[in-house]
Amino acid sequence: MNQEQLIVANSMAEELGVSTRTLRHFCDSGYIPHIKRNHKYQRILTQEQFKLLTILVRMRQTGFSKAEIKRYAKLARLGKATEPERLAILTTKKHQLQQEIKDRQTAIDFIERQEEIYQDNIDNNTNKC
Repeated sequence: MNQEQLIVANSMAEELGVSTRTLRHFCDSGYIPHIKRNHKYQRILTQEQFKLLTILVRMRQTGFSKAEIKRYAKLARLGKATEPERLAILTTKKHQLQQEIKDRQTAIDFIERQEEIYQDNIDNNTNKC
């Protein structure tokens, strides 16, 4: 593998918009296996490792638990045969997030109704004076 196919971890953190500490955590906790280091002892990843890292970072940012991320990473390392299970993980989370959006909208609707009631009461009390 030539040097152009490798990516230094520090530049990856910047590209992904995460701290180098977060990136090191993913690399050192076994989410991304077989991380190599260059002569400066910097972590270097292949394009495939970086692709997986990108997915895992985005999963973390969208609320996946550590267990879900670890499971997804393990499945990804096992290859294409696990794609249906990885799809199921993503689909389940999507449905959970959609339900959270509905729940939040219900809460917003309640607050807006209460605001209207209070505003009407305030307006009516102001008009009586």
